[in-house]
Amino acid sequence: MVDASQWDFLKQIDACSTAEEVAALDEAVNNQNLTKIFWESRKTVLTSKDALEKRKAMAKCRYVNNVFASSIPVTKSVNRFAAPHGFKGIAISILAKLGTGCTIFQNVTIGSNTLIDSKNAGFPTIGNNVYIGAGATIIGNVKVGNNVRIGAGCSVTRDVPDNATIVQSKPTIIQKDSVPNNKFITTGDFIKLQASNDRTTPPPSAGSNEQKLIPPSEIMYKRAEGRVLDAATKKKFDEAFRILFCGDLILLEDQVKNAFNGSDYDFAPLFEYTRKYIQAADLSIGVFEGPCGGNILPYSQSNYADGVPLYINFPDSFVDAIKDAGFDLVTTATNHIFDVGDAGLRRTIKVLDAKQLAHVGTYLNAEDKQARRVNIFEKDGIRVASLAYTATVNGKTREYFTEGEGGNVTSILVPKNHSKYDEVVEQVRQDFELAKSHNPDLIIVMPHWGVQFANEPSAFQLSWRQTFLDFGADIVLGDHTHSVQPVKLETIEGKMTYTVFCPGNYANIYRDHNGDAAAMVEIYIDRETKKIIGNSIIPMWVQSPLKGNYRALPIWDIINDPTLGREVSTFDMERVKFIFEHVTRVMLGTELGLNMVQDKLYLGVNGFMRQEAAPLELDDAMKARAFYWLLTTAKGVCFVGDSITEGTRNNGVPWYEPIEYLIDGKVINCGWGSHTTKRLLKNHLEEITLAEADLFVIAVGTNDVRYRNENICAMNADEYVERLKELRDAIVDKHAAAKFVFIAPWTSTTGDKVSKLKRSAKLKMTAEYTAALKKMCAANGDVFIDPTKYISAHYRLFPRSKYMCDAIHPNATEGVRLYAAAVMLS
Repeated sequence: MVDASQWDFLKQIDACSTAEEVAALDEAVNNQNLTKIFWESRKTVLTSKDALEKRKAMAKCRYVNNVFASSIPVTKSVNRFAAPHGFKGIAISILAKLGTGCTIFQNVTIGSNTLIDSKNAGFPTIGNNVYIGAGATIIGNVKVGNNVRIGAGCSVTRDVPDNATIVQSKPTIIQKDSVPNNKFITTGDFIKLQASNDRTTPPPSAGSNEQKLIPPSEIMYKRAEGRVLDAATKKKFDEAFRILFCGDLILLEDQVKNAFNGSDYDFAPLFEYTRKYIQAADLSIGVFEGPCGGNILPYSQSNYADGVPLYINFPDSFVDAIKDAGFDLVTTATNHIFDVGDAGLRRTIKVLDAKQLAHVGTYLNAEDKQARRVNIFEKDGIRVASLAYTATVNGKTREYFTEGEGGNVTSILVPKNHSKYDEVVEQVRQDFELAKSHNPDLIIVMPHWGVQFANEPSAFQLSWRQTFLDFGADIVLGDHTHSVQPVKLETIEGKMTYTVFCPGNYANIYRDHNGDAAAMVEIYIDRETKKIIGNSIIPMWVQSPLKGNYRALPIWDIINDPTLGREVSTFDMERVKFIFEHVTRVMLGTELGLNMVQDKLYLGVNGFMRQEAAPLELDDAMKARAFYWLLTTAKGVCFVGDSITEGTRNNGVPWYEPIEYLIDGKVINCGWGSHTTKRLLKNHLEEITLAEADLFVIAVGTNDVRYRNENICAMNADEYVERLKELRDAIVDKHAAAKFVFIAPWTSTTGDKVSKLKRSAKLKMTAEYTAALKKMCAANGDVFIDPTKYISAHYRLFPRSKYMCDAIHPNATEGVRLYAAAVMLS
C-alpha cells in the first residue's frame, strides 16, 4: 500500500524537469534518515508518560515500517541495532529478544515458530554484537550467543554458541513417510499454552501424536564448557590483582541534606554494605561527579526532574567518606566540573589533594595538565596508567575546550562530525603515547559519555571505545548515563580487553528510568602475566529509606544478610527482583532470576559463568548411607532424570551439584526437561547407555504422575516399574557391572499448574509409584531413596519460596542444597 506522502513524493519526481532536480529530491528524502526517526519514536513510545505523544510516536514507527516493508517491533526486548541498508524487509517477532550492538542487513527474518507439532516452537533470543547477513532467517526457539556472525542466506533453527560463524550449506531434502501437521496456532494461543503449562512441555491430548512443543526457557546451560566457573578458575580470580569500578558518585539535594547530623555531613552510610568490596580490591576507582565548591554557592540544589535548576556542590566530608570507603582513585572529568564556576573546579582539585585522594581528569592550568593527565598507580609490582575524558560540560560548548582556554582544565571528546575531531583524536593519541612512556602493565581510560538513561551504548560510545582500544587501552571504564549498560570482555589480537559502557549510578534514584539499578564491576589481572583474565559484576539496588540516606545495597546482601532482611520489605523485593533481572539482562546479556543471586556474577570469554552451587557439608549420618559409598567409589556417575536433574528452570544447576564434589570420576548429566519414563526410553536411551559410567542415579517419574497422558506417561505403578526395568536392562546390556540408585518421584507442591490430578489423587498415585519402585529395587539389589518425606517435612516449617522456583523445581541456591541433603539422608 502506498500512502499519501509517498504518492506526493512520486508526483514530485514526475514534476522534475532535470536530472539535477531528481538527484536533489532523492538526496533530500535520504537525508530524512527514517531509521533514526524510528529509533527516536520508539524511545518515546517506551518512555513517555504522555498518551498523545506515545500515540504519535507509534504512528511514526508504523509509517517507517510501512516504507521499508519491515516489521520491527516497538518493544524493550529488541534493542537498537545497526541497519547498514535500512530496514528493508527486516521482520522481527514481537516476542523475540535482541541484544545490544547487533548489525542486521536487509531481508532478515527473526521469527517465531508456532507450528503445533514442531519441536522448535518458540521465539529467538539473539545475544550481543551479532552480525546477521542479508536474507538470513532465525526461526523458533533458538538461542544465538554473543559475537556471532551469521552469513547471508543462512537459515538458523538451532542454538549457536558464542563467537561462532555460520555459513550457508547446500540445500537438503528430508523425505518423511508421515504427513506433517502444517497447522499454525496464533501467538496468543501459543503464549496461553506456554503459561498454562508452567514452562514445561505440555502433555498431548488423548489420541493425538506426541507433541514436542518445548517452550523457550530464558537460560539453558547444561554445564557447557566455559559456562560454569569451576573451582580452579574461581581460585585464580580470587588470587588475582583486582580492579574495582563503580558509577557516578553524585549527591543531589536530598542526599546532601539527609546526611546532615546537626554539625557536619556524614556520608559513611552510603558505603555501609559496599565498603567490604571496595576495600578488598587492589585498585578501587570511582567517578567524582561534581565539585567541592565550599560556600561559593549552597550545596547541591534540585533532585532529578523536580523543576528546580540543577547544580552540584559537595561538602568536603564527601571526599573523606569516599577515601574511608577504600577508593584509591577518582575521575573528575564530568559534565558538572563547572557547576559552581572556575573557582569551584580549582577548589575541588585542592580539596582532593589536601585529603590525598588521587584523581585524574581536571587540572589547574596547562602545566598541571601536562604533569597529571596520566595517573600512575603501582601496587604489588603491577603498574597501571589511567586517563580520563568527558564528552560534555554543563554550560560550556565543546569549542570552549577545543579552541579556548578550557582545553587546559579537562580533556574533551567530540563526535566525528565536529570540525576539531581529527585534532582531538590526535591529542588522545598523544595522551596514550605519554601513558606508554611510563611503561605501565595496563592502561585504563575513563570516559564520561553516552545518552542519559539509555541502556545501550550510542554510536559515539562505540566509536570512541574503538579508538581507545586502537591506541592501546586495556580497560575502558565508562560512566555518565545514570543507567546500566553492557560489559564487554573481548580478545583482540591475543590480548584480552575489558569495557563497561556504564555501571549506573553509585547511589541515587531516578526510578522512572531505572536509576535505582546499579552495579560495581571487578576486573581480574593475573599477577604473573599481568594480563586480564576475567571480570565480574556486583548487582545493586539503591535503597531510599524514609529515615536516613540513599545507599547502594548489593543484591546478594539483601538476600543473605539478616539485618537487611529485617529492613527490606516484601514489596521492596518485587523491585529488587526487577532490578536484578534488568541489570543482568543489560550488562551480561543474560537475564537471571533471583534464584541465581550470587555475591558476584562472573564473565569469561564465553559470556556469563555461573558459580557452582555451594558444596553440602556432610554429617556422619549422610556418610553412613550406601549412596555416599557409591558416589565416592564410582569411576563415573550418570545422573538420569527430568528437568530437576537437568536444571532446566534454574540456569542448569542440577539437584546433585552440591554433592558433586564427592565424585572423583566423570559426571554425566542425562537429564531432559519435561521427560517421563516413556520419553527417556524413546528419545534418549542410546545416550544414556553410552554414558561412560559404572553408577547410574535415576530420578524419573514425577511427570508420569503429573501429565496423565498414555502416549508419553506410565499410567500406573506397574507400567512405571516396567519402563524402569526396560531402562535398567538396556544399561546392563552395555555396562554389565553397573550399580544403580533409584530415587522416588519428586513431589510437587500445591499450585502445580501442570498436574492433571488434584493434590490428594496426585499424592496417592506418587505413593503407589514409590512403593512399586522400592519393591523393584529390593528385588534387584539396587539402592532405593525416597527424599520426598524429608523435603515435605522441611516445607512444613520453612517458606517454600526460599527453596523453589515454582511448584516443583528447586532453585539454584537453597533449593538444590535441600534436595541434595534429602537424598543423602533418606
